Amino acid sequence: MKFMSLLFCLCFLMFSAHANGGPMKTGDAALLVTDTFYKNGFLEVAYRFENKTKHDVWLCTNTDWKKLVFESVILKVEKKALLKIRSFVVPKDVFLEEPIFATYHRVLPGKSADFKIKVEVPIYDQSPLKSNKNNVLKLNDTDVIKLELGYFDQDLSSNSECCSKTKTSDELLVSCFWAETNGEKTISVEVKNKWKNGQ
Repeated sequence: MKFMSLLFCLCFLMFSAHANGGPMKTGDAALLVTDTFYKNGFLEVAYRFENKTKHDVWLCTNTDWKKLVFESVILKVEKKALLKIRSFVVPKDVFLEEPIFATYHRVLPGKSADFKIKVEVPIYDQSPLKSNKNNVLKLNDTDVIKLELGYFDQDLSSNSECCSKTKTSDELLVSCFWAETNGEKTISVEVKNKWKNGQ
């Protein structure tokens, strides 16, 4: 009985750290929401990604390099907004003539990188293919913001099959077709919404 009580307490503490934006770790990466800030109709989410490997890791920083930084999914029952910054997963009933390219940033071995995104409030469903401003979640009704990032734990710098180069050697454009079948990993973290006086 004492063992079960201890196990429950440990599980509760792990969930609490996750829900409050505490660092989420995998074997090769860690993700932390460092701050959130609401101003003039936008929620800003700042986060830090750490590469815990001994080689380069490529982190997604823009879901569609032409127009969309992140994909958002509204989960009204859970009062949660899911923000996905990763290669777009094309629905099986959708045919794309050309791939959607996501931007990936090189994170050096043992180093961390800081980023931030601005989210329009109320938060609504959106993806590279469509948006639905009828399915919204007001900030007052949002309990949790969940951030999900995609990354590649492999060398992409010399892979012409997957990637197109940009003006900087630390960024690449990766095809969604290639990403879907070549092992993109994800890491996520949740943070409680402290800006319920927003709209």
